[in-house]
Amino acid sequence: MTNDIKYSNLYSGISKVAWGYIFLFFDFNLGTVSILPDFVGYLLFLSAIGLLQEEEAELALLKPFGTILVLWSGAEWIASWFTISFDDSFQIFSIIICIVSIYFQFQMLTNLASIAAKYQSYGMELDKDILRYRTIQTIMITGTMIFTYITPWLDETWLGFLVLIVAGVSLLVGICLIGALFKLRKIFL
Repeated sequence: MTNDIKYSNLYSGISKVAWGYIFLFFDFNLGTVSILPDFVGYLLFLSAIGLLQEEEAELALLKPFGTILVLWSGAEWIASWFTISFDDSFQIFSIIICIVSIYFQFQMLTNLASIAAKYQSYGMELDKDILRYRTIQTIMITGTMIFTYITPWLDETWLGFLVLIVAGVSLLVGICLIGALFKLRKIFL
């Protein structure tokens, strides 16, 4: 593969991941329906894997997990049109899907940090930034999952405070991660 095609694939793949995270991190609703549905983000991730797996072969192992996430989040989105919540109806599956999502995103960002380490300019440290945001994001998603299932035992004042902190940190980390991914993309222009 020529360098032009390789760089074009890397540019397109990383662009898709960055845009996919916009769909995952930002949630704007019209009533109960998200106008930035998660399944679109996961579809972008799957498409990116096809472009990036030449550089990071391990990414291909994420395809089955990505497919599960697309199907689940797509079904959730369709159910939201009818005001049906999967979290209430299928709690154990929701927990499993959350764990799959944590693993999927952790591994994908690890591979993207590896790509950054190979191509970034000396002193750039974009790989370390991506790994840092990946770790904080993993902690925040795990914390959110735990808060969701221990709410009956927490005082509502404390719960509201914890949710506000986690939401604020998650949003900040999400913006930083998306920024880092767009910086990584610029390397391949």
